[in-house]
Amino acid sequence: MADPAPLTRPTVAAVSSSMLDQVFYDPGTQEMTVDFVKGGNYTYSGVPAEVAAAIIAAPSVGKAMHALVLPAKYSYRRNR
Repeated sequence: MADPAPLTRPTVAAVSSSMLDQVFYDPGTQEMTVDFVKGGNYTYSGVPAEVAAAIIAAPSVGKAMHALVLPAKYSYRRNR
């Protein structure tokens, strides 16, 4: 499977995942906000469009988040 195209405009994606409900990405700010199934909403800063696109398109969104974002690769803040 080819790599997904980078996101070039603000995108909201409902995802099929046991970990995440929704992903919002803004390429202008390089911020990705995610809603976790078990609660919590976090915004990750400095996320490249290619990474956000890969997470949204991944067969396992949770595995992609763990591999590409969660090992403290990007600064983040908890929104709620």
